[in-house]
Amino acid sequence: MILFATSLYVQTVTDRIYKAALLADKQAGAIFDLEKLNNEIIQRMRTWIVVVNPQLEIVSMNSAARTALGPILKPAGPASEFEFLLPSRLKEQLQHWKLNPKRQPEPITIPETKKQLQLNFAFLKPGLESEILIFLEDNRQIVQRVRQMKLASLGRLTASIAHEVRNPLGAISHASQLLRESKSVSNDDRRMIEIILNHCNRVNMIIEDVLDASRHDETSSQKLILGEWLAAFIESYRATHQSCDEIELNLKGSVIEVNVIPGQLEQILNNLFDNGLRYSKTKTGRATLSIEAGVEQKEDDTQAYLHVIDEGPGIDEEAEARLFEPFHTTEATGTGLGLYISKELCEANQSQLVYGRTASGKSCFSIYFSHPERSVA
Repeated sequence: MILFATSLYVQTVTDRIYKAALLADKQAGAIFDLEKLNNEIIQRMRTWIVVVNPQLEIVSMNSAARTALGPILKPAGPASEFEFLLPSRLKEQLQHWKLNPKRQPEPITIPETKKQLQLNFAFLKPGLESEILIFLEDNRQIVQRVRQMKLASLGRLTASIAHEVRNPLGAISHASQLLRESKSVSNDDRRMIEIILNHCNRVNMIIEDVLDASRHDETSSQKLILGEWLAAFIESYRATHQSCDEIELNLKGSVIEVNVIPGQLEQILNNLFDNGLRYSKTKTGRATLSIEAGVEQKEDDTQAYLHVIDEGPGIDEEAEARLFEPFHTTEATGTGLGLYISKELCEANQSQLVYGRTASGKSCFSIYFSHPERSVA
């Protein structure tokens, strides 16, 4: 009976141990699958994440961060257990942050891509000896959010401008027109009336441009084949603008995809074309433009671009420093808002508008588009 009871007890315990082992294996498999899933999610996140140890060595980073930091990443030595060294610019900002965690880190620029990355740091665990998470974000997305807040404030302001300025301005303009038609007005007074009307028109143009800057098109972005879209836009532009002698289109690449809001891109190019044709005609006597579009390959990333090249005299260094400031203009009849609005619209599409010169010294405005696979809010 003792042997029988002992055998039964051992069998019961063995059965329980076997079931516990099966459960442990199942849980271990679930944990392994969950860890694998977490790693896969982190690797595929668009947020750029880098993990460094207290010695400021890169322990891990996801593929998005690897791509973004690629141009400034240097491999670690053979004696190191880690693959890459922390770039000196990140290390400097991280050391400043450890001394003062409330300090806002300065953005860093990736030399080859000209991208600006905003840094944010956080301890993985409480304590200064913890590993540190580095979050990197494309500064263009931050600028876009700031622009949306500016547009909300500007929208409220322009509503007041439209009501408080337009009504008295309309009364001044109408009264001046009636006065100009009077037969008792002398030629000298008529000249003064013309000045009043010209300035009324200019103030009205400023109001219109400010309203354009404040309007935010809620239309979602679309993927466009840039070459086809440009050909149609140029044909339409020629049909509606008489002062247009020649617009040459050069495409470098068979298919160039961009992700933009078409109406806003049209507004940008209308302004750039108007300026370029006017300056070309001033210098050469002919209103001509050269348009180039293509894709630049940089490391593992590609970037679509569009160059608007004119034959004008170009912009001097002093004017270039203030080129995209609102109300800055070198012309007596301009409002100084055209390029400002164009740059704002580019940033709304996560793109960049910059000024430069070609290898031959010609004046060139360039749009660098966001990656076609990235959506625009």
